[in-house]
Amino acid sequence: MLGRRRFIAGSLAASGALAFSRHLPSVNAQEGYDYRFGMNAILPDGFDLNQIPALPWTKLATGSGARSNRWELRWDRTQREPGQGDWHVADWVVSENERYRISLTMVLNGTPRWARTVEDLAISPPINLDQPAVLPNGVANPDNPWATFAYTAARRYRGRVFGWEIWNEPNLGTFWTGTPFQYYQLLKAGYLAIKAADPNARVLMGGMSGAGLEFVRELVSIILQDPEWKRYDGFFDIFSWHGYTRPATIFEYTNTYRTFLGASGLAKPVWIGETGVPAWDDPMVTRGAPVPFGEGATQEEQAHFVVHAYAYGLAAGARRISLYRASDVGEVANPGLPDTVVPGWGAVRLDGSGRPSYAAYQLLVTLLKGSALRQMERGDGFDRISFQAPGRDVHILFAVGAGGHKAQAPAFRSDRAVLIDLSGVAIPIMARNRHFSVDLWGSENQLGRNSDPVVSGPPVIILDGNAPGIPAGGGPFKVQPYSA
Repeated sequence: MLGRRRFIAGSLAASGALAFSRHLPSVNAQEGYDYRFGMNAILPDGFDLNQIPALPWTKLATGSGARSNRWELRWDRTQREPGQGDWHVADWVVSENERYRISLTMVLNGTPRWARTVEDLAISPPINLDQPAVLPNGVANPDNPWATFAYTAARRYRGRVFGWEIWNEPNLGTFWTGTPFQYYQLLKAGYLAIKAADPNARVLMGGMSGAGLEFVRELVSIILQDPEWKRYDGFFDIFSWHGYTRPATIFEYTNTYRTFLGASGLAKPVWIGETGVPAWDDPMVTRGAPVPFGEGATQEEQAHFVVHAYAYGLAAGARRISLYRASDVGEVANPGLPDTVVPGWGAVRLDGSGRPSYAAYQLLVTLLKGSALRQMERGDGFDRISFQAPGRDVHILFAVGAGGHKAQAPAFRSDRAVLIDLSGVAIPIMARNRHFSVDLWGSENQLGRNSDPVVSGPPVIILDGNAPGIPAGGGPFKVQPYSA
């Protein structure tokens, strides 16, 4: 029994104001790049150049197929004193991203001590947010230090940075101690200052953590009371949020946010600024015997999560999806974990070797670059997400809980296809009655809240058509690294 099923056509899956077909401009067909595939911290952030291991981090990341980078530019490290600036790391990052033709978004974050409303907290609101951001002559108002920093950064990298994100996860007290009204002031001042310095730059609302709709509702209510909100399009160009743990929430929350914003008169592209799960079983990061920890996964499950997250995100019409993160460089022990445990978030380890998640990411780019959603089936205990790309259809199926299931995928193109194993093997498969039948295994992960799975079951990928490097008749394969 397949149980009760719900089918979602490609034009309807990205519910709300925008249909999926409206999201395809993020694909640059001429260059063959798909900017929907991104990573966080492709070059490690928060480091002096001499502290970063001498490995080709940018080349490793672009070799996976990633074409966009979300990188944190901390104000408190760049301008430790008023009127001063240390831009050498940011200069290097911008140059490296240009060299490898990566679309760069910088997250402006961290209040320096001299500009804080709370002296000991870099996550506190800056002083003088109530002061005008831009003077009548079009330059930043020096009485508003935050606006001056945003203006200085945007002017310095004018035409070289695609997007500027205003803070990180402002709906969490661990990153922002201010009120929604103070964040509105921060957002508006940052938007006006950046646009004055670089009118073509995109401004992102700070990526919300998970189901932050309550904070967003209050923030949007404040924005809509500003008499200038229509003139400045709500003071942001792109909405971003962060999706972790239960993969299905990536599809659900992306549509929830889009629907709410559209109904509020603020229809915007939606990005998934962070998504991922840390690996607990890599000796390189545990520095000893691996110990499972809450919200973690094995390296194999981490690779599964990459497939789940991108399938759901692309199905929901996210313009960009940024894996957290490109490498382990810069990661520290999480509160509540033993000091010997540093979660292995990165697709690349400290020694430059790729985890299974790196290979899974690379495979997804190969299969789904330039794709559009064709059909989505939300079954009883499993999901099937089918994409159409030039020369192929790709079906991704997986159980969403602990139980196994039998499932089918329609043979849109032909009766012959291959099952893609993440280990690098293609297995021939034949359709019966114009459907491919597969068995899905349930998730064995019980490290979520209430022992729920953090990761869905192992994904089954069906390739109906041709993809670079994958033998149509089956057999082992290896996806070749992408180049700049």
